[in-house]
Amino acid sequence: MKILCVAEKNSIAKEVSQILSGGRTRVRDSAWKFVKNYDFSAEFSGVGRCEVTMTAVSGHILGLDFGPAFAWGKCPPGRLFEAPIVQRVSPDKDNRSQRIHDNIAREARLADRLMIWTDCDREGEYIGWEILHIASKTNRRLSQANTWRAQFSHLEPAHIVAAARNPKLLDMRLVEAVETRMEFDLRVGTSFTRFLTNTYKSQRLVDEKDVVSYGTCQFPTLSFVVDRYIRVRNFTPEPFWQIDVVVAHESGNVPFTWERGHLFDKAFVAIIYQRLLRMPDLARIASMTTKPTTHYKPYPLTTVELQKCCLRFFRILAKQALDAAELLYTAGFISYPRTETDSFPANMDLRAYVAKQQQDPAWGAYAGTLLSNAFRSPRGGKHDDKAHPPIYPVKYVAASALKGDQKRVYEFIVRRFLACCSDDAHGLQTKVNLHWDTERFLATGLQVTQRGFLDVYPYTDWKSSVQIPQFPRESNRAHPQRQIEGG
Repeated sequence: MKILCVAEKNSIAKEVSQILSGGRTRVRDSAWKFVKNYDFSAEFSGVGRCEVTMTAVSGHILGLDFGPAFAWGKCPPGRLFEAPIVQRVSPDKDNRSQRIHDNIAREARLADRLMIWTDCDREGEYIGWEILHIASKTNRRLSQANTWRAQFSHLEPAHIVAAARNPKLLDMRLVEAVETRMEFDLRVGTSFTRFLTNTYKSQRLVDEKDVVSYGTCQFPTLSFVVDRYIRVRNFTPEPFWQIDVVVAHESGNVPFTWERGHLFDKAFVAIIYQRLLRMPDLARIASMTTKPTTHYKPYPLTTVELQKCCLRFFRILAKQALDAAELLYTAGFISYPRTETDSFPANMDLRAYVAKQQQDPAWGAYAGTLLSNAFRSPRGGKHDDKAHPPIYPVKYVAASALKGDQKRVYEFIVRRFLACCSDDAHGLQTKVNLHWDTERFLATGLQVTQRGFLDVYPYTDWKSSVQIPQFPRESNRAHPQRQIEGG
């Protein structure tokens, strides 16, 4: 039997072919220089040893468009909401899509079975359908019913072999969802772009050569940016005042914060302050409590959380962080980095991935401690995209083998994963309430008693603060120092 396998990127095709063939592949050029054809033989469930050709695409090959009768200037923009749509090979400057299209069509002619190895998300499912659509044009034996769909989330050999031996079918619900979104984007984007451009040109607000583009995602996002810009531009800082109180204790001074926070009326704050000065004997410690508190470990890592954390901790832009993660995934070091899932499957052997990190000089000892007696199941979030698990390290790679953004992103992913498999941090929080006439003040202190995940996750700042001394219950009088602070 002859099987044609198609991945979403050539790097994935190369890695998967190496795994399935045991490193014995024959490489042929395709019509597109950045896509190769890998020939080998491999075992597949139910059919035995087969001859395989593994090739790849480079994103979407087919696109939606309107026919010539609905070109710019040939119909009112509103007609585009009901105009017929045609599907064709996406146009590009270097003819890339057409060349990839021709390679798939040619390789499919002798295939008995088609196996899709695109990314396991909505877009990947639709690209898989595009591949089937192209292949079936030159080989009518290939159909939706007999096309295999490999489901995988990383490039670990055992995982890839399992995906090859347990294929599914294309999920047409996901295919139709993407097709609907693409049609919506085309109709709305094209009609509004033509309408806005024609309107602005008629009012001479833009040059004749300009195009006022409208995108269903970009335009609403732009409104958020503009709104934020206007808020910052129009912001006028206002002075504010607050009353700070310090209570002397034999072990040190204890600062208290005002329950009102700060006020913008200086005269009103001054009136309260003068009243307190006249009644120093009314200041008293009303209560003092110490309770256990917990700082919970983070949820498993999603794409959005990865991008947010990389920007916050390392000043790596969202796109750069995802690009680095994609390279790490392609190299087989991490799982698929595009995921909305923030909980691991209950049957996933997380300890095996913790064990792979024991050799690292920075966090290896901590990983060993987890395996000894400190491993805890990760928290489970509420999001599940039904396609991929959270992001986690699949293989160990030494820091010296990585550089730049990849090095920092990989370290963060590892530390986040180990933190998820750790215990929460625990501490004791003390609160002291001071009543002074009608005003209320509060002092708080934290003593961390068990660091838990904090030992491997330095990105969270939760540490012991000012130690609150014990105020005698029999003496509820306080002798505070006070002052007005402005800001």
